[in-house]
Amino acid sequence: MNNTLIQTFVTSDFVGQVITLSILALSILAWFVIIDKIRYLRAVERNAQAFLAQYRKGRERFFSLNFPKEHARLCPTFKMYLAVIKEVRRHVGEQANLDAAGGTLTELQMEEIEEAVQRAISNETAQMEKLMIILAIAAVVGPLMGLLGTVWGIMNAFNEMAKAGSPSLLIVAPGIAGALITTVVGLLVAIPSVAMYNVFLSMIRRMGALMDDFAGELVAAIRRRLLVR
Repeated sequence: MNNTLIQTFVTSDFVGQVITLSILALSILAWFVIIDKIRYLRAVERNAQAFLAQYRKGRERFFSLNFPKEHARLCPTFKMYLAVIKEVRRHVGEQANLDAAGGTLTELQMEEIEEAVQRAISNETAQMEKLMIILAIAAVVGPLMGLLGTVWGIMNAFNEMAKAGSPSLLIVAPGIAGALITTVVGLLVAIPSVAMYNVFLSMIRRMGALMDDFAGELVAAIRRRLLVR
């Protein structure tokens, strides 16, 4: 923030300062979410692709794949795989060596496995969308709060002009400048919030498509490896 903005903020009235500080607080929160989401979604995408590569190389050990613990927490594809394996073992037995002996499932049990996969997808999508509402709020509320501060400041400027009984620019200029700072700050919040919201939404949709494709791959693999009757 340059000296002009600081000076304008100092000369604005109490309400204008409160509005400006509120917008700045919203901006800090939005940037916290942006930085957190960048790190999180990049890690999710990287780990998801890493597990897919491992999964496709280890098809002969389909029921006993592992993934490093430090990456598993941020790997939606591995969590989907675990959900499938857990559901399969619930039906055929925990101790069964499925890679060697296989097993038998009914169509009803296959439906339950598919439901488990879909639940995993829903859970991971909800996790990826977490805190996105803050960016949406910042994108909408920031400019509106800025507009509120501007209108309030202009009203005060005209009131000062009426009290002075003179339309002098020297009288209204400080008030108008203080009013416009809230619009500037509101836009500084909204622009990055809107931009990054759409970037993150695109990344989440891409991960959603990847998870949907992997879900079909998992279910098809189960049908190939186990007898379904």
